[in-house]
Amino acid sequence: MSVRWVHGHQDSMEVRLNHATLAYLRKNWPNPVNLSPTRLGNEFTPEGKMFVRIIQSLIDEGLLSVEFFLIGTGDEPTARDAILTRKGVASIAEA
Repeated sequence: MSVRWVHGHQDSMEVRLNHATLAYLRKNWPNPVNLSPTRLGNEFTPEGKMFVRIIQSLIDEGLLSVEFFLIGTGDEPTARDAILTRKGVASIAEA
């Protein structure tokens, strides 16, 4: 689902959030990072539900590994120690 969005309409908030997520993870790879909508940019701050869908999709596809995913415990959802898997890095390189 998420990798498909990379080729979606560029004006879509979902596509922009997905691009920002993958770019941030790729830039920091192989170091784990704490991911949240705010960390990806102020324009994504109110996009908590969309962020949760994107992170869950990346995890389900085996492209992302997280230590734990906090939802509803703070100001915004946070994926702690998120890191692209080797499959995730390869999928981004192919896209």
